[in-house]
Amino acid sequence: MKIQPVALTFLLLASLAPVAGARCVAGARRARKSLVLIRTGVIANRDSERTYMFRARRGQTIRAFVDSKTPGFYPLLFITSPSGRNLTQDKNTSYSARLKETGVYQVRAGVNLMATETTSGAYYLSIRVR
Repeated sequence: MKIQPVALTFLLLASLAPVAGARCVAGARRARKSLVLIRTGVIANRDSERTYMFRARRGQTIRAFVDSKTPGFYPLLFITSPSGRNLTQDKNTSYSARLKETGVYQVRAGVNLMATETTSGAYYLSIRVR
């Protein structure tokens, strides 16, 4: 699994150290005190997921969602706080909240194994932090 670190805090855009074997992803846009990451990708099999990392501050608001670009493929969204707490519940495709911690968050696009009819598929991921 490749981890793709993405800094979304406008002051710390290039501050994440690369993770071994990972590559930084370009595409985080800077807006007034907010950044946006929009990605499309492919999950190659039912056991894999794609991970994105970003730095955010306590009090910022996150809005994230994942959607399928492949018929019969149903992706899920998982968000983990800097302390390791899972912020999303099972079977979420979207999440919106005010962040309670400062640090590096992880967003993972995974597969809904109960609903997916195909072994692989394309997804669309949007992350907005203000």
